[in-house]
Amino acid sequence: MSGGVDMRGSADKTDEELWANAYHEAGHALVDWYLGRGLRKKGVTIVPNKKKGTAGACHSKLVIRKEYGCFNPSHINQMRAEIAVMGLMAGEIAQRRHNPRSVQSYQASGDRRQMDNLLTVFTYNQKEITAWITLLEIRTQNLFDNANIWRAVKALAVALMEKHTINGEEATGILSAGFREWE
Repeated sequence: MSGGVDMRGSADKTDEELWANAYHEAGHALVDWYLGRGLRKKGVTIVPNKKKGTAGACHSKLVIRKEYGCFNPSHINQMRAEIAVMGLMAGEIAQRRHNPRSVQSYQASGDRRQMDNLLTVFTYNQKEITAWITLLEIRTQNLFDNANIWRAVKALAVALMEKHTINGEEATGILSAGFREWE
């Protein structure tokens, strides 16, 4: 879910702010879809949620399974956490690729907190977490270098600009169609 704090309503935002937000949320959705995490029924929105302090949201499926009331640091959960971290960092990476000047230091702070929280299930060593995040960031950036992936992000961003909120099934369809479409 996006962690920006600009809580003006969609109607109050400039066109460029809305585009940046659309690319941010489309980036989250693309990586969640592409890496098999999937989207919930709620899907993706660029409508701010003042109560949660978000500028938009990508509602992804569950990441780490709990066993006996706590997180299990198994290898499967580690893989799920890596996919979730890549999905979380994908928003800022897509937004930066769309328009590097649109990224503000406060944006994606919630995404970064969630990344740290996910990885501390497996290690409390900050040096290890920093290295792990760097590796996952490289992998995520490499995804966006793929023309099919970037085309799918663009398709979802355009759809978000038109509708502002897209359910999970429709977002999955847009991403899939955009991914397969030839330039």
